[in-house]
This record gives sequence, structure tokens and C-alpha cells, in this order.
Amino acid sequence: MKIPQSRVKPGQDCPRRARADHEGAQAWRVGLPESWLGQVVTPIFYTRHYEYEMAASRVVGYETAMQPCYCRYDVEITEPRSDDDELWYPGVVYAEQLCGWRLRDERWLIRRQLWHGEECAAPQVFFTLSEEMPR
Repeated sequence: MKIPQSRVKPGQDCPRRARADHEGAQAWRVGLPESWLGQVVTPIFYTRHYEYEMAASRVVGYETAMQPCYCRYDVEITEPRSDDDELWYPGVVYAEQLCGWRLRDERWLIRRQLWHGEECAAPQVFFTLSEEMPR
């Protein structure tokens, strides 16, 4: 069974939309609460890594001292779906996005966003603090 990679059913692409929000010069700020903006270290350059076998990517931002100060990963798990048993498309069954910002006190503020279920609706979002950069 061949699954066309370019066809995504409307409503099933929410993680892809979230990833699109992370393009541009201020992308590292997406999802960061305004109240924390003055407490994070600003990245000046990024490295990007893409997984070739599945929909997954990782971005790491670095500050002037070449130390990581921002990270983000996105991952999607899909399954073949069809409305009419003739045309198949990849439907997202689970997706996760994690963003981490290094604070000036060396802790990390971490934001996780999870999508799951048939309609990939209403992501769960939560924040935590960590002593280490998310891996």
C-alpha cells in the first residue's frame, strides 16, 4: 500500500502548523510566556537536525559563549488512513513539541505540547523547570 506523503487530511496537520510557527528570526520566542522573556538567554545562532525516517526535527540555539540556551524538538507519529479505501493518507495519531529556554540562573524552562487522538485537537501544554537541558 503506497501512502502519498504530500496528502494530509484537513484537521490532521496541527503539529505541522506548530512547526511552521518556528521559522524566522524570533522563532525561539514562540511559546515563551512574556513574563519570562527577560529571564532567558537569547540565542544568536542555531543548528538544525532532521530525522530522515520519520517526521522529527531538533533545533539547538547557542549564545555568544557557544553554550546551548534554546532547544526545540518536534515529532509526529502517523498511521495510514482512508475515507474510501482507495485514497490513503498519513493521519497523525500522536505528536509532541518541546521547547526549552536556558534561564539566566542556569536552570531550563521547558514547555511540552502534546497532541493525540483521531482529530489531533486541543493540545495539552505544560511547563516545568529543570537543572539540565532537555534531551
